[in-house]
Amino acid sequence: MKTALAGVPELPDGVVTELYEITLPDGTVLRYTLLDADVSWGGHTYLSGIFNLERGAIKTSTGVEVDDVELTIYQHGADTIQSVPFPVFTLNGGFDKAWISIWRARQARVTHLFKGMVSDAGCDATKIKLTLSAPTVLLNVDMPRNLYAASCIYTVYDTGCGLSRTAQAVDAIVSPGADTRSIHCNLTQADNYFDIGKLQFNSGANAGVVRSVRDYQSGTVVLNYPLPVAPAAGDTFTIWPGCDKRRVSCQAFGNEPRYRGYPYMPKKEGSI
Repeated sequence: MKTALAGVPELPDGVVTELYEITLPDGTVLRYTLLDADVSWGGHTYLSGIFNLERGAIKTSTGVEVDDVELTIYQHGADTIQSVPFPVFTLNGGFDKAWISIWRARQARVTHLFKGMVSDAGCDATKIKLTLSAPTVLLNVDMPRNLYAASCIYTVYDTGCGLSRTAQAVDAIVSPGADTRSIHCNLTQADNYFDIGKLQFNSGANAGVVRSVRDYQSGTVVLNYPLPVAPAAGDTFTIWPGCDKRRVSCQAFGNEPRYRGYPYMPKKEGSI
């Protein structure tokens, strides 16, 4: 059963709109409305004119079934999220595990329609597509939580790993001759040091763009996926080394006490 809340008095009689509240993983809260004017409700202002949006049907059911809602966002203008354009923010994973609440607002009452976590996000040149999954999606976890495996069960820089992302960050400057996949720079670390790591541009035409690193050799970073435009000499970026989850890599980080792999597990054997 939907809950009816106090309405929005400034809405003209008969006007219906929807309110969207987006809570990003870092705690930032964004509020938008589909109306052509800002809406004040619940002590907050919901901004208008940021994007056009198409919403799929909302279906709710009892039990542990996971209900999904599809959102298609057509962003216009130069609006940004955390100083990053909407499409770039999406490709960088900015919406991953964000929570979005949807209300239908009238002059007399506001009705809560849905709250879900962004379980899938993607975009192209014209639109952003988000899939919202009901909170029951959190029940879709493997049991037991921790499995025995040859490689480490942690992801580098997560809570279990314990390595400081800030401490491992390295700032670099682009050198002449870079293109959208291969970046020449002033890094001097040993070959392969930044393999399967990540980098984020801090200036230039690619500011805010995040990419994973395929290979690092002799001051050249090769990306898994090309940049929107080739970086110019003097552009700056921050890069972090990755981890292949082997014990020797954990030792190189000086983090072996937190290693949670079991490389000496006996392998499966077949009998004749």
